[in-house]
Amino acid sequence: KRSDSWLKIKPHKRMYCVIVGYVATKNGFKSILVASNDDDGTLRYMGKVGTGFTDDKRSEIFGMVSAKTVSQPPFPIPEQAIWVTPDIYCEVKYTELTTAGILRSAVFIDIVET
Repeated sequence: KRSDSWLKIKPHKRMYCVIVGYVATKNGFKSILVASNDDDGTLRYMGKVGTGFTDDKRSEIFGMVSAKTVSQPPFPIPEQAIWVTPDIYCEVKYTELTTAGILRSAVFIDIVET
């Protein structure tokens, strides 16, 4: 039997990603789509991030991404979204990468100034 002082702590990893798109709602976005740079500089899709946003931060990000929309994704992505120029970086935390290399349990931390 476990004592009352037992705590379950999940370790999280962090990484910097570039925003490549977003899933739109009426007044903003539901989630952002992120990618990372491989060693050779090629962008690789890392998945969706849909949590961790304050209302103010969500509005700020929507203002940034909605001004940078493009008609085509920067690389083949298996998602329906509104694509943006990949020049806005953010930090996300996650529990692990899936076997396909997608972030599991990704949470937005903040925009990264470049």
